[in-house]
Amino acid sequence: MTRVSSFRSRQWAVLTILGALFVTTLLSSWLSASQSTSAHRLEPATATQAKVSAGGPRQVVLVLGDSLVYQSAAALRAQSSDAVDVRVASMLGTAPCDWAGTIFDNLLKQDRPDLVVLAFSGNAGASKEACVSTKQAYPLAELLSNYREYVTKLANQANAAGATVVISTPPARNPAAPPPPVVPTIGEMAKPDEFYGFQGTPEVRDLYTDIATMSGGQWRLSEAAALAISPHFTYSVTLPCVPSDGACPSGRVAVRRGHDDAIHLDSGGHGAERFAAAMIASALSLSGSPSGA
Repeated sequence: MTRVSSFRSRQWAVLTILGALFVTTLLSSWLSASQSTSAHRLEPATATQAKVSAGGPRQVVLVLGDSLVYQSAAALRAQSSDAVDVRVASMLGTAPCDWAGTIFDNLLKQDRPDLVVLAFSGNAGASKEACVSTKQAYPLAELLSNYREYVTKLANQANAAGATVVISTPPARNPAAPPPPVVPTIGEMAKPDEFYGFQGTPEVRDLYTDIATMSGGQWRLSEAAALAISPHFTYSVTLPCVPSDGACPSGRVAVRRGHDDAIHLDSGGHGAERFAAAMIASALSLSGSPSGA
C-alpha cells in the first residue's frame, strides 16, 4: 500500500473509530424516542399511514445493516409501495453484535416487520461487551465466530417476533484495498491504530451461506444486492448503464467509491439504487410475498 493510500485508510479508520465510540449511545437514544417521531425519522414511503391500506395490509420490511445500508437508506425506502413498507435501521461501522438483544427487540416491537433483511459487510462493531475488540489486530476466525453467534441471535429474535429472515451477502471487496492477513503478524499486533478489517471478503459471504444452510431453510440467503453492484462477485467501480440511470453519455456509471476504499458505494447514488432495488425484490421473492412475484 502506498504512503498516500495508507494515509487515506488511516483517515477513514479514525472517522470510523470516532463514530464507533458513540454507536451504542446513539442506538439507545434513537430507540427511546416516541413511535411517531421514529416513523418520521425512518421516512418510509407514507410512514405515517396505517399499515392497512385500501388494498389490504402492507407488508413491513425492516432492513438492518451497516454503512452500505446507511448509504442506500433513501433508495431502500423508495422501494415502498401500496403493498410494501420498507423501513431501515442502520449505523456506520456496526456489526450484528451491536444490534442483538434489547436494541433489536425494541425495533421489532416498534416496526412489527413481516420480513427482516440482515445486511452486514464485515465490520468488527463497536460494542465493548459483545463485539470483537479493535484495539489491536484480530484474526479473521475471531470475526467470523462473532458474526455466526450474533447473526444467529438476530435471526432467532426476528423469528420469535413472527418475521421471515433473509441474510444478504456483502458485495465484492476492492482489490486495491486488500484485507489484512487472516492471522495478524507481530508487526500488525504492534500497530493498534492501523486500519484493520475484513469487509466484503469471500469468507464473510461463505459464512452467511453456511448459516442459511444450517438453518434448514428457516433463514433465506440473498446474493442479489451484492451481484447488482459486483457481478460474479467481481469488483468494478463502474458498470454499464441501465434505464434507471437516466442520462448516460459514456455508457457506464459509477457504482462504487473506488480508489483505496474497500467496500462503499459511489457518491452519486447509482450503486445505492441498484443495491436497494435488488435487495428488496429478492427478499420479497424469497419470502414468498406476492409483492415479490
